[in-house]
Amino acid sequence: MSDSERCFVNGTAANFTGKSQNTAYIERFNLTLRQRVSYLQRKLLGYCKSKANVNAILLINLFDYNYRRTHKSLRLAVKQPASQRFQKKWQHRTPAMAMGLTNQTLSWRFLL
Repeated sequence: MSDSERCFVNGTAANFTGKSQNTAYIERFNLTLRQRVSYLQRKLLGYCKSKANVNAILLINLFDYNYRRTHKSLRLAVKQPASQRFQKKWQHRTPAMAMGLTNQTLSWRFLL
């Protein structure tokens, strides 16, 4: 069994302090896109003849993923008194909200 060596293509080990150094997040995003965009699915007869159509569909899906859909892993706990039982426990956020690009979930009407 051979030893593997870590090699950073972009950045250095200092850029990943306290963060995992794996590709699971990227692979999960790639799988999500492949499941949503039929042009990217493997071994299918559905293909696109126009590169412009593929780019348009990708941009729509990227907008949906980053600005419209909330992600469970990005939610924040809402601090509330213990006496209030039926109050909101989480503040749901999109990736754009987590990065500070927007303060609300955007709609399809905003895109169009």
